[in-house]
Amino acid sequence: KNELLSKNEDFYFLDLLNYRNVSAEITEKLSVVHQSPQLIVVNNGKAVVHDSHYDITSINLEEYIAK
Repeated sequence: KNELLSKNEDFYFLDLLNYRNVSAEITEKLSVVHQSPQLIVVNNGKAVVHDSHYDITSINLEEYIAK
């Protein structure tokens, strides 16, 4: 088990290429245009950080994981 994670985090893998309606809903609710691959960190229903492709590696997830 990763000691950085608490029981407060949920992680999802979404197949948005085959489920365009989910992609459209995410775009509408979070104001984040779909790109693939993409990482979106959501806190209290809002996207607090997002990036795609190689820029995903620049996101420091430790900053967003509850301790």
